[in-house]
Amino acid sequence: MSMTVCVPASPDPNGRARRRPRLRWGVVFTGMLLLLLALSVRAQGLADQDASQPIEVVADELQVDQTRNVAIFRGNVEAIQGTLVLRADEVTVVYDLESEGTQTIRRIEAKGRVVLTSPEESAEAREGVYDVTAGRIVLRGDVVLTRRDNVVRGRQLVVDLRRHVATVEGGGERVRALFRPEQLRPQTENQAEGQGAAQGETR
Repeated sequence: MSMTVCVPASPDPNGRARRRPRLRWGVVFTGMLLLLLALSVRAQGLADQDASQPIEVVADELQVDQTRNVAIFRGNVEAIQGTLVLRADEVTVVYDLESEGTQTIRRIEAKGRVVLTSPEESAEAREGVYDVTAGRIVLRGDVVLTRRDNVVRGRQLVVDLRRHVATVEGGGERVRALFRPEQLRPQTENQAEGQGAAQGETR
């Protein structure tokens, strides 16, 4: 059994300031994680995510420090928001206490084998910070951004979930990118026959 945190977030249909996700504690089986991942259907990049989605954190161990408003997750940690998944050895959730006694997430810090994935892209780094209030994710240290066979390397990756923009920075060094052209698919016999018939009709 794994520890989990489910964080519902309020949508913003009228353009008003969006409320930050609220935090509630609970325990679920890891099978729930597989169910959430199975619901990811649309192909999206890291920046093409909905920051108003709930955030769920699953880990082997959970430690809560109420004096500092901090929850620390250790061991095979996975933080999930819609189709965006953040994996790390350790994740620290920093939250604020509101007047009605609820907890509001302010920041998520990840360290140790950090991996950020979406259905279309993945990024690896040494550490990462998700500023929930600003809708901004920053990965630092030997960043490798991969989309299919295309690879970009740099010192820092900034993902702006509000503007839907991802930026790789070299940190004083050049950013390195490797792009592979898509291979042409061989024609099937049916396709070849169809093209031949079409050409014969136009003669």
